[in-house]
Amino acid sequence: MECKGYRFSPAEHLKGETRTSALFEKGKSFIEFPLRVVYRVEDAPSDAKVKVLFSAPKRYRRHAVDRNLMKRRMREAYRLNKKALYDNVPDTWGKTLCVAFRYVSDSNIDYSVVDGKMRKALSKLSERVFSHE
Repeated sequence: MECKGYRFSPAEHLKGETRTSALFEKGKSFIEFPLRVVYRVEDAPSDAKVKVLFSAPKRYRRHAVDRNLMKRRMREAYRLNKKALYDNVPDTWGKTLCVAFRYVSDSNIDYSVVDGKMRKALSKLSERVFSHE
């Protein structure tokens, strides 16, 4: 599956306890504050080349309203900027890139800041994953 437009289809959502726990246990990470990016390349191909998860832990944002707001902002920033990541995925790549974006600030941040940080995080992720291929 390639990046067609600006959709964030259900096939691109990272789901399942097995995949999620493996990502957080065995994955590599970096921080582009206020985002912590955890990623892992799985050898098994799936319906989408990149699967993504968004998280805003209760530890940092106590109120559900604030957690949901920050997850919405991260999803929207990813949806609009994911093309930068998909452009670097090789056409014959028979793997799946699993990524989790965690919001690690204790205050709400404007969408424009989240968007800029998401762009930096996606370029850094692309560089780390696809420069070794």
